[in-house]
Amino acid sequence: MSSRPSRKHRVAIVTTHPVQYHGPWFRKLTEAANVDLEVLFACDHGTKPSFDPGFNATFAWDRKLTDGYRHEFLPNVHPNPGPHGYWNRTNPALWNRVHHRNMDAVIVFGWGFASTMIAVAAARAHGVPVLMHSESNLGPFTRPPWKTALRRATLSALFSQCDAFLAVGSMGREMYLAYGAAPEQVFLANYCADNDFFESERARLMPRREELRTALGVTDTRPIVVCSGKLFPDKEPLELLEAFARVRQEQPARLVFLGDGPLRGEVERAAKSHGIEGDVVITGFRNQRELGEIYAAADLMAFPSKRETWGIVVNEAMLFGLPVICSDQVTAHRDLIVPGVTGDTYRSGDARGLADVLALRLSDPERMRAMGAEGRARIRSWNYDEATANTVSAIEYAVDRKARVGGREGR
Repeated sequence: MSSRPSRKHRVAIVTTHPVQYHGPWFRKLTEAANVDLEVLFACDHGTKPSFDPGFNATFAWDRKLTDGYRHEFLPNVHPNPGPHGYWNRTNPALWNRVHHRNMDAVIVFGWGFASTMIAVAAARAHGVPVLMHSESNLGPFTRPPWKTALRRATLSALFSQCDAFLAVGSMGREMYLAYGAAPEQVFLANYCADNDFFESERARLMPRREELRTALGVTDTRPIVVCSGKLFPDKEPLELLEAFARVRQEQPARLVFLGDGPLRGEVERAAKSHGIEGDVVITGFRNQRELGEIYAAADLMAFPSKRETWGIVVNEAMLFGLPVICSDQVTAHRDLIVPGVTGDTYRSGDARGLADVLALRLSDPERMRAMGAEGRARIRSWNYDEATANTVSAIEYAVDRKARVGGREGR
């Protein structure tokens, strides 16, 4: 790799819409000594109140998503622009942005929207190195053989057009390597929560812990298990409820679902059928600045999702000192969960196995607290500073690589 450049690299990030966990990272990149960053959004979802059926609520995020870094919302030619659907994020203006703004590198966030291909094609046409950022991984997902073959062929072809790759964790790195990336091309861009924000929230809220527990209906020492996420089938709230019902027969505890969604009615009916409706709370949607009130009251996080490309709620819970039990389909477990130390994993779909590990942890409050402290220490190092430093290294690598294999042709 060459020495530090004498000028800043002009870098464009192409992504779908503002996301609460990307903002702090983009601000860190903006502050980096050798990066001149511009973020190009395909749509403005999340910046103004809108209805989200997953949250069953109309809301806008209560924290600024676009402060502190240069950005633009690109014209979208789709009649119904939004964060979902391949064609709903189609921005032909990307072609000129990459060329006329004299970019040194383009980072594309995933391949699930049309503008990914516009950005990659524009970069290749103008000799600009491409970096791929994705939360995806190989996973144990069951697909028909033809879909597996098509995915491999498509992604291998796409990755051959990229100069470097940003993996959010170790399972993402494995995917890049499996589809043709060289080990030296892959850099870790940790999937982070805003550690500073959640640390400050913890400091603010922990003195009110008993008050917050009372608000959830707990006035004694019984432990509170929290599950944060939409009440969707893939999040498996009913599997957790079944496991909790088994444990509740022997162990006093309360289960709090932090969220809302289409399965709310089924969860409430299942709790009643098990006779535990008095120990199950569904909070409804809570915005970012309200999450800490639940985490500060809780003793343990359970996250049974059966398909999770990361699982940022694991980071959040660990920052509040909660041990985490999650399924083996939550990608974050590979990097953040040390079994028996910071939390536990179990085989997805095994409600009895989940019940066993829940019972083990709830029976020993002192051990839970010790595991939570271990997790909190571990998650502090999984932060935006490391993600930013690695991203800068990836940019420098990609720029040098492009220069080595032919320079900036077409510029």
